[in-house]
Amino acid sequence: MVELSVYQDISHRVVSFTSLCSGAVLKLQIHNLVPKGMRDRYENIGNRILLTDFAGRDSIAACMQILKDEEIDTVIPVGDIVPSRYGDTDSYSQNWNTLAQLMKKNHVGIDLKPWFIVDGQDFWRTLNQRYVQQIMGKFGWFTPCIGCHFHFYAMRSVLVGILGHDNTILASGEKRLHKNGKRKANQTDAAVKAYGKFSLERGIDHRFPIHNYESEEQIGYLIGSEWNEGGSQMSCVHSGNDQDDNGGLKFTEQQISEMMTEYILPLGKKYIEMKMDAGSLDNFWNSLDDYSDELLRCTQ
Repeated sequence: MVELSVYQDISHRVVSFTSLCSGAVLKLQIHNLVPKGMRDRYENIGNRILLTDFAGRDSIAACMQILKDEEIDTVIPVGDIVPSRYGDTDSYSQNWNTLAQLMKKNHVGIDLKPWFIVDGQDFWRTLNQRYVQQIMGKFGWFTPCIGCHFHFYAMRSVLVGILGHDNTILASGEKRLHKNGKRKANQTDAAVKAYGKFSLERGIDHRFPIHNYESEEQIGYLIGSEWNEGGSQMSCVHSGNDQDDNGGLKFTEQQISEMMTEYILPLGKKYIEMKMDAGSLDNFWNSLDDYSDELLRCTQ
């Protein structure tokens, strides 16, 4: 696990994806896998769990919508280390405090756990760096955004397995439309459908409660109107790479669906299967390279 300088101030809140996979295989409880400084807070987990994306405004809004719709005992906010991000990591603590205040005001009695972040940099690079030349050769285009967000949910699928499929809801803050009509490849119907398909095949109740929101007022109703879109969260060097000069997408829904279905989903599934199989680790990268080549040949 490579420590990125931008995350050094919150390194005590990081858990590696490798350790989560090992813990899942060994059937360890969540309190044995979270960072040491918060393990006592994770010893007691309620019967109904909300595992929520934890980044910026939209993920907090998604969490609040689920709390409005469902009976929840425990909320677990989970973020991610992404090599392409930059900015102030204090936003995590600020956003947790905001979530805590919102829950205190509207949902008294629900246990909000301390936030932690999962480090799956090798997984991110597998989807968004290692095979880019080959992907371009096959599909004729590439954006890291859809693979990046997919790896969030693929890693959380392991967490759901640890927490229990029957009592856990996974909430994500993907939103189809943004201000000024801007769209993002990772938040298209095609991308969200693919994320949901991956989760559904693993028996995960994965919800995107704000995906169809069409106005800022709907977000403001959940978290207050003072929090502007894009505020209090880290930024990404790849932001906007999938948009033309007018904010429209460079890629079609069909293109995104094809890449997700034919390549990203099966490659991600294979990556996780191999991470959780001790016998695959000795020849991990050679096997994964071969599988990537096989997928790209099969789609030609």
